[in-house]
Amino acid sequence: MEVIFFGRGSESLLADFDSAGIAYERWVPRPWQILDAGFWARIDQGVSRPALAKALTAWAGAGDFRKVSITLRDNKIINIAGVGAGEVEKILHSCKNIMAVERQKPDAKKDAQ
Repeated sequence: MEVIFFGRGSESLLADFDSAGIAYERWVPRPWQILDAGFWARIDQGVSRPALAKALTAWAGAGDFRKVSITLRDNKIINIAGVGAGEVEKILHSCKNIMAVERQKPDAKKDAQ
């Protein structure tokens, strides 16, 4: 299973993986793969799906500026915003890859003007 990371701060998800004991290997995409991604990570085959589901939902739920989408084997894409860890765990059985995006947080100073 692969995770594609976009945006500054998206790699904070790896710290959550570390805390949950989720083994992964960080790697750079090959030329024919998505080049706009900051980096990719391969998650160990024997990963605990409940632990992965909890880490993904907790990270995505930590702010409106974060998004996690799961692409299924049939290429259907599911945004996990508002989805519970139990449902995400079921989705992971058909997972082709995961995309984690952290958009830049809004600048409070600009909003106040």
